[in-house]
Amino acid sequence: MRLTQITAEGKSPHKKGTKKYNAHMAAVHAESISAMNKEDPNNPEVLIQGFGRLSLSQIEDSVIGKFKDLAKRSERRDPMEWDQIGRLLETSTLKPMVDAINDTYTELEKIRKAGGPKSRGIKPGYSNPLRD
Repeated sequence: MRLTQITAEGKSPHKKGTKKYNAHMAAVHAESISAMNKEDPNNPEVLIQGFGRLSLSQIEDSVIGKFKDLAKRSERRDPMEWDQIGRLLETSTLKPMVDAINDTYTELEKIRKAGGPKSRGIKPGYSNPLRD
């Protein structure tokens, strides 16, 4: 990764919250399957720009942990905790990680439907009619 990519990664020339800003940030943080796991094709290595390469199960475990933390904070019903939850949601890696999980499942389904040797072992059922 070049230095210019690293410094510009979290910045957008567009106003935050606009469609152009969201599209720009989605492109910057695009994720994709970088390597298939030969032992478990349903757990590929995923490249998330700005975060690195993680297996699908690692990303899922991280998101589950973040949701558990948010649930614990919310159960305290403390105004300070709600403020902290809001700040965490604004700056957290939660959204890009959830997007990576959904995009990976979509990619796995496309590979499975295409057939051939790369599709062997991929379980059916990753298709989401709401996203397709």
